[in-house]
Amino acid sequence: MNEKVYFGGLPTEPDVKALRSAFPDHALVPGKVIAYGEASDVIRAPYGSARFQTVTSAWRRIVEKETNKIIDVIPGEAFVVLSESEKVDLGGKKLREAGMAARRSFVICARVDVLGLKEEERLRLSHLQDVQGKVIAAAQLRGKKRLPSA
Repeated sequence: MNEKVYFGGLPTEPDVKALRSAFPDHALVPGKVIAYGEASDVIRAPYGSARFQTVTSAWRRIVEKETNKIIDVIPGEAFVVLSESEKVDLGGKKLREAGMAARRSFVICARVDVLGLKEEERLRLSHLQDVQGKVIAAAQLRGKKRLPSA
């Protein structure tokens, strides 16, 4: 009996290596599109499965960390390698999303009856409100898209 038991789930490393071999870093140029079906065939996991999500997320994270290339998604279709300009756009989108989440967090914390809190909880609430304010303020700073000068 040669069965292996993985208590943390199946390791992603072999499938990530397979993806990196099929789609080498040097071929990941801005605009490169990799259909979900292609990635699915490489790792032998159907698109939409937890395994597909786990492996492709690990692959994208490793590529980003080692090469500074961001692989985003075209929902329901494919992965796409972002250009520098698209990275800036994605960063702005993520900041706006964080701002929306911070505003919701602010509303929730505003509904807290501080008289029902212990001193440690009051301090935590105060810290949360401080951070929420900074995130909300940062999200309101909208950068304008600039055209390159001629």
